[in-house]
Amino acid sequence: MQSAFNKKLKNYLQVYKTPIAPDSLDPSVFYFPQTGEQPQLLPGVEAHILNDMEQFSPQLPSRIGHCLMAGPVTVPGNKNRTAPIDVFIILSKGLLDLDLNGLVAEEMLRLAKALSGKCAIGTTRPIQYTLRARDIDPSEFEGIFDVYTRSWKKLPSGVK
Repeated sequence: MQSAFNKKLKNYLQVYKTPIAPDSLDPSVFYFPQTGEQPQLLPGVEAHILNDMEQFSPQLPSRIGHCLMAGPVTVPGNKNRTAPIDVFIILSKGLLDLDLNGLVAEEMLRLAKALSGKCAIGTTRPIQYTLRARDIDPSEFEGIFDVYTRSWKKLPSGVK
């Protein structure tokens, strides 16, 4: 049973907001440059994710191979404004070869759990961090955005 607060929040997020167009992404996460380029992350969301990534590897940034965003937030026209922002942290192969005891990976898992669930700056979407040893399969997701390179590995179909 939902509390009165949760019902009001859901109504506010779904009823009282400008709807997301079927060929667009959530404007609280992405913006479309005036020059006609592909959509980009808003600076506040990008800074939030990059700041969290620095906590994963302050001394050895080479521990992380890629930082990819996928899931409901990359689906054009998705009306759910509270769906999580799924960030996949792809560990570098070198880390897996050196970390025979699994201590570094265990610490990174603990940190991912601690950082997950906090809402991205300026949104009502929590960020969910997931560590992976292998790259994600592009066929699993409608869109994949690489946070480090600020580019789309797979642009969602229908985005204009």
